[in-house]
Order: sequence, then C-alpha cells, then structure tokens
Amino acid sequence: MPDIDGLDRDIEWIRESLERIEYRLHEMEIGCGGRHREIDGELAALRVKAGLYGAAAGAAPAIVAVAAMFLR
Repeated sequence: MPDIDGLDRDIEWIRESLERIEYRLHEMEIGCGGRHREIDGELAALRVKAGLYGAAAGAAPAIVAVAAMFLR
C-alpha cells in the first residue's frame, strides 16, 4: 500500500498548491481593483480639467470682445 500513501500525499500537495494559488490570485484581484478605482478617479479629474480648459478656451474670444467694447 505504499503506492496509495504516496498518491494520497501527492493529491494533498496538489490541493494545498491550488489553495495557495487561489489565495494569491484573490490578493492580486483585490490589489488590481484598488488600482482601477484610483485610475478611474484620476481619469475623471482629467476630464473635469479638460472641460474647464475647453470652456475657458471657448469663452476667451467673447471675453476679449466684451473687453474691447468697454475699452473703446
């Protein structure tokens, strides 16, 4: 029966290895989720800045025109 004992040990080793791999993958998933939220927040901030810069660029000619009218 030494073959069966050896097989049992091999199966146990495989099971423990799979559990360790599963744990590592779970930890990686948690870490990636945090990084994705951080990246999403940074992208949202960039979109707001881009919108503000676009609004300022669009309003600049009108501001210059109004200033020119008052300065005449």
